[in-house]
Amino acid sequence: MDYTKAMQAGAEGMRAYMEAMAKDKRLAAAHAQYLRNLYEALVKTGFSEEQSLHIVASGILPGAK
Repeated sequence: MDYTKAMQAGAEGMRAYMEAMAKDKRLAAAHAQYLRNLYEALVKTGFSEEQSLHIVASGILPGAK
């Protein structure tokens, strides 16, 4: 697998997603709600508030390695 191409494709997809959020307030609101839900789920499962905030703010995706 060519990881450079995969990383470039991922970056391009992220850029397109961010551009779409900038144009559509509903998409931005849904993303904000997702982040809030993720934070609350992390706290509920035992992470501290500080740890949960760090995870959400860092942009680490669930299941990412």
